[in-house]
Amino acid sequence: MSTVKETELAADYGMQVLGISCITNKATGLGSSKLNHTDVTEAGRRVRDSLSQLLTHIIEALPPPDGDAISRWPSQGESGPAEGRPEAR
Repeated sequence: MSTVKETELAADYGMQVLGISCITNKATGLGSSKLNHTDVTEAGRRVRDSLSQLLTHIIEALPPPDGDAISRWPSQGESGPAEGRPEAR
């Protein structure tokens, strides 16, 4: 799945974004075996602990938020960017 649109919008609001992916299988047609959900969940189980440790270390190393980007994010129910906010792409 792609997070490009979410990343673009977050950047428009001055947020920093870190993307981390766990590739659980080859896309259709690239591997020699048929895709199935069991293989995907098993691949996730195999990396669960190391991925959890990685995320914990990253989060612990982050500076505290300054609230600035959050204050520019649209309030619930707003239909569009408010004055001073960048337009959504």
